[in-house]
Amino acid sequence: MEQSVVHPETYLTNLEETLNRKYPFGIVPRKDISAATEGLLNSKYMANLDMRGTGIKNPVRVSRKIYYYIPEIINHLRKNTSTPTPTKEHN
Repeated sequence: MEQSVVHPETYLTNLEETLNRKYPFGIVPRKDISAATEGLLNSKYMANLDMRGTGIKNPVRVSRKIYYYIPEIINHLRKNTSTPTPTKEHN
């Protein structure tokens, strides 16, 4: 069975639309980042990147919770996503 390949930009556009529907205020809690991005990002990994200063830009802190703006999540994924190069099949 052949799988269809989705271009990364199309996937990210669809993900952004989904996030905007699910989170109408435009921010996603870090604790929900894995489910929100379908496993592309992990909350602990994002916490580590935030500590290094290389995480999603402009996080919002409310009390002890961290939130990310949806456009910043998508920009982070665009910046850190690449299309794999085809490899030759070995016989």
